[in-house]
Amino acid sequence: AAGVAALVLSLYPDLSFAELRSVLRISADDVGGYAYDSTNTDGTWSSPLGYGRVNAYKALLTAPVLSFAEIPGSDMNALVYPNPATDRVTIQMNGFEPSEAVLQVFDLNGKMVFTERFFPSDTVEFTKQIRVEEYGRGIYFVKLVQGANHFSMKFVKQ
Repeated sequence: AAGVAALVLSLYPDLSFAELRSVLRISADDVGGYAYDSTNTDGTWSSPLGYGRVNAYKALLTAPVLSFAEIPGSDMNALVYPNPATDRVTIQMNGFEPSEAVLQVFDLNGKMVFTERFFPSDTVEFTKQIRVEEYGRGIYFVKLVQGANHFSMKFVKQ
């Protein structure tokens, strides 16, 4: 994993540790013969193998399509993937408090196309999925608010 991480960072040196960790987890391949029966923040997870076998090729393809936001000096960050999306996007939140948060999606014209209030159940990592298959093609903005903390990210719907 360290070698693939170095390879990814050689092409994308501005990735933070949290972004790099997500790239490696999202791009990992399941290994046959093991049950990936737990859903974790960056996909399915196997107790004996974690996220699976590191895939360098998929990691290099995944790194440039993440939309990431963080609050400097804080452990709070958020990530939207895949980007571009066809049927769903995943919003991963790290370091959020177990208190109400609001997730909104806006189209390029500023029209709100999705809104939901929720309570993150885990302050370490929490994941939310939004179905976007019925959205028109284009650029969408994700706004995530919890208290005084605001995150803005974008994704492309193909």
